[in-house]
Amino acid sequence: MKKIFILVSIVAITIGIFISPYSIDFDLSKSKANAISEVKELKSEKKLMFYGSDLSAEKLNDIKKNEKDDSLVQVKQKIKDNEIKATAKKGSKEVITSENLQEYTDVAFDVKLVRKDLELQKHLHNLLQNGKKVYLYGGLTFEEYKQLLNIEEMTAEASDPTSKSKKMIIAEFGSDKKEKGSKKEHKNSSIEEDEEIREVIGYTLDPNDANKVFVSDITVNTKLGKATPSEEHFLHEVLDGVYITTKKEKEQSESKETKVSGIFSKNSAYAGNITRKSSPYTYSSSAYSGSMLVGRVYTDWYLLQNTDESEYAWDYFVVKDRKQTYSYNGARTTYLYVDHDIPCDCDEIEDWSPWDDSGGASYGISIGWPWNISVSYGMASNPKIDQQGSTAYDYGRWVVTDADIGDGEIFYPHTGWKSSGTMATMDIRHKATFYANEYVGGGLNQHIDVSYDYATRNQ
Repeated sequence: MKKIFILVSIVAITIGIFISPYSIDFDLSKSKANAISEVKELKSEKKLMFYGSDLSAEKLNDIKKNEKDDSLVQVKQKIKDNEIKATAKKGSKEVITSENLQEYTDVAFDVKLVRKDLELQKHLHNLLQNGKKVYLYGGLTFEEYKQLLNIEEMTAEASDPTSKSKKMIIAEFGSDKKEKGSKKEHKNSSIEEDEEIREVIGYTLDPNDANKVFVSDITVNTKLGKATPSEEHFLHEVLDGVYITTKKEKEQSESKETKVSGIFSKNSAYAGNITRKSSPYTYSSSAYSGSMLVGRVYTDWYLLQNTDESEYAWDYFVVKDRKQTYSYNGARTTYLYVDHDIPCDCDEIEDWSPWDDSGGASYGISIGWPWNISVSYGMASNPKIDQQGSTAYDYGRWVVTDADIGDGEIFYPHTGWKSSGTMATMDIRHKATFYANEYVGGGLNQHIDVSYDYATRNQ
């Protein structure tokens, strides 16, 4: 009888484990030491060569010695620890052709120089083929980047850990978007000129790079209004791009160590919601007051399709957006504006969230049928959220305000819509304001195109 009881208990425990909402990692053959050893192979020293003007070396030296700009603290620490080695010099044709570019992991060039030098374009193409990361700065589109460096496509892989689909998603940049007919026009549109131009684009073909694509949009504010970014701004942003790569390598290391530290990990998935596309990197938008960085917004997103619905004429998608704000040099984030715009006349918005909130311990996301998404999260500064969406014009819109939105706090707007045809598309736009006093402040804006052509994709 006792043996039967023990046997029944073992079976019950086994069944309980397998039907629980936790997954089990039975691969305990690798010790934590082995995992850390593998992690070290991921980490590598970054060597940046920034090609600019006669003053580039001097400007880089000023950055390295700057003790007042607190936005440079983490980059300078990486330089001090020899995880980043940065050099700058004039981008003359003689220097570029005589220099052994292969010794650098990252190189940065003024796009104006690249446009007029076919030989340099060949050099940079070869660098990409050899796994280097090439940054072009000065204002360009993804499509121009591909043309100048003679590559057919820019792609990166990503996955959504909250989706039941664990396959990797291939994201494409600079690809032609199929038109879906006429676009909506309304007086409250937040569209701005030259939205597709990025101040800095960095890319590598190395599949093991922790941050294959880097994008930075720069807004420079002065007492006389907006100004054109200078070489100093570009150098600051490229250094941030190199830093983000080293930071993500460290995050990969910590993730790998965590994986072998225990056998239980939480499964979190929305039934029927399949990740179709996601940002495999973080969009960066930076606000400067003169030469001083006062704030940044980092953005990433996931595009999910619900596969449980059975309507013939429509396909249902939702974008999960993620905004993280930081302020620097005595400034504080006081305003964040987010717009999710469904641009095509033939598509219709269904739901967006969060709704108005005057500030509290937690904020709720609720997106109804067919996605059935329900999420709660906290923002320690308890900002006010003013929801301003429109079913008539098909946009979800939010204004987040506070005297000081906390650094690193994340705002999670979600929008669901039904798409006709075989192209899902949504525009994400955001603006932010950073303020220190009547003399120092700054704003920024950024546009992100989310599109997915599912005519030729496996459903």
